[in-house]
Amino acid sequence: MTRRQRRFARTALAGVLRSAVAIGVLLVISGTHMARRTNTDTNDTDSASPSRNRNTDAPNTRAQRAKDLDTLTGRARPKIGAPTPPKGRYPRKNTRRTDDGETIVADRDRDLPVDWTKGFTENLDAPKQNDDGSWTINLRMHDGWNQEHFDAKAQHLDGLAANDKLELKTGDGEERGGAVDSWRSAKEREIFYSSENQAEYDARIADLDNTQIDHAHELQLGGEDNHDNMWAIDSATNHGMGGQINSQLTSVTNQLKAMGYSDAEITGTLIRINVVPGTYTP
Repeated sequence: MTRRQRRFARTALAGVLRSAVAIGVLLVISGTHMARRTNTDTNDTDSASPSRNRNTDAPNTRAQRAKDLDTLTGRARPKIGAPTPPKGRYPRKNTRRTDDGETIVADRDRDLPVDWTKGFTENLDAPKQNDDGSWTINLRMHDGWNQEHFDAKAQHLDGLAANDKLELKTGDGEERGGAVDSWRSAKEREIFYSSENQAEYDARIADLDNTQIDHAHELQLGGEDNHDNMWAIDSATNHGMGGQINSQLTSVTNQLKAMGYSDAEITGTLIRINVVPGTYTP
């Protein structure tokens, strides 16, 4: 073989080796990429299915929270508590379908019942001034009221009074805003979105409709007009107790004015609570 032939053979062999190496590298890269893609796709599929199953089988935590809240009872807390944060608005046609296929329709044009009583201030003793300058006002259970809600309200006010938190305010106290309406609206939406069927929704809305949204710490006794100071109690009980408190505080104000005190001096007078035993029937 001549020198020229040997040089040509070496060049050709080197080219073949370079091509073989390049092909091998490409095969390795391609195989690695496919393996990674296969693993990624498999993991995505495996993780997606259990996730969907978990979401399907998970309990309705919103409904459970609402039920737990509605069944809470205790000292100074009626059964219908503050609303949990609901969705912002009602769906189209005020209709929703539950996960179980139940259809629930919200009746937003219903008329609220009116359940008031009369005579709740009849023969009620006038408030009296105490040695420390505070005044004791009287609250009395009335026929037709809800005993549990009366006790809750009276106990709550008595607890505030024991900590010097009840102060007489002239007029209605802090100016009323839209907090009561927004509290009720939020509660209605919570009931709508957490009820499991139409019957449950109707029953819970009926319970709410038989209540008024009350300031647990009365505005006329220094309470604030916000959701943290609100609960829902029996309409007749709330209306009557509010009337009793207003009548008693008016008497305190009139007596102090007769003593020569001004509105500025009267504002801030400490108030105590006395619950008259028994139930009054006019």
